[in-house]
Amino acid sequence: MTPPPQPENDRSENEADNELLGRLSLAIADADPPPDGLADVAMRALTWDVELGLLAGVVDAEPVLVRDSSAGRGMAAPTEKSFEIDDYAIDVAVESAQTGSVVVRGIVTPPVDRVFFTGPAFSPRPVECDEYGRFEAEVAISTVAVEFIGSDDLARRTPLLDL
Repeated sequence: MTPPPQPENDRSENEADNELLGRLSLAIADADPPPDGLADVAMRALTWDVELGLLAGVVDAEPVLVRDSSAGRGMAAPTEKSFEIDDYAIDVAVESAQTGSVVVRGIVTPPVDRVFFTGPAFSPRPVECDEYGRFEAEVAISTVAVEFIGSDDLARRTPLLDL
């Protein structure tokens, strides 16, 4: 059984499509492979709008002062702050360490695997939490936020903390 005859212009469109597909196949075969890590960068780029929105929301916000004026002379007791973000609570305590740094101890409830210290002066720094959600890190005196990924795979972040 033979296929029904096609009008002349349909046949020429099919031939043009086949010719184009052939040229595209040759171009793809001659192209360099994508660089390593491109898929990872592309996936992270999908979150840039969300990250920029969060950043824009905190740029005008006044940072929470966590370190008092005695920090340069050595704090006698840690300064503590608590935050509630969605269904999570995060408590942080900041105490002086070596010159130019502070020790930040905290707990996230319910527990998470790790937190990230993020700030305008450095890239996100991961810090592992124990099974109770407790963490500890020495951080340069700066303005930071503590970020974590909840069990629903959504990122949450404290207000900016002026350490």
